[in-house]
Amino acid sequence: MTEAGFESIRVDLIPKDMTYPSREDFAARIRTTWLPWMVRLPEGERTSFINALTDEYLVMYPVGTDRLIHIRMVRLEAEAKKRT
Repeated sequence: MTEAGFESIRVDLIPKDMTYPSREDFAARIRTTWLPWMVRLPEGERTSFINALTDEYLVMYPVGTDRLIHIRMVRLEAEAKKRT
């Protein structure tokens, strides 16, 4: 940041628990947010890949007692000001 002329005010890693009410909602999230990677697969294989990925995730991390699918994430948040 300093090389670009900014002074750091705050840099935080913020834990986040993303939840999805259904397998279909979770798969839709993968379909849209993973688009840069999905386009590398042949179009006819994308749905099968997303289904397999969703199934494998749910084997490793089953639906919670609250009946939601949870994905733990970390968001990087930075605040800076331009040096004068």
